[in-house]
Amino acid sequence: MPNIRKRKTDRGVPFPVLERASDEIRQGKSVRGVAKTYGICHVTLHRFNKKRSWSCKAWAHKDCTDGRDFYTCHNCDSD
Repeated sequence: MPNIRKRKTDRGVPFPVLERASDEIRQGKSVRGVAKTYGICHVTLHRFNKKRSWSCKAWAHKDCTDGRDFYTCHNCDSD
């Protein structure tokens, strides 16, 4: 029978907190100021906000493509 490791800590920032903080950054507040207000690492908040604001168009509805099975993303160089 395999061992199931029990977590000793409860790490991480809850997703709703990151969303609220990211919304404040979009309103024009600084990343470090918002991070200090919410008690979040400014690097974590910056990375979350960066990922949330940029979206890759590698996925598309079939109606939006020209009939092919794959859609080529024009925003990135990923395969």
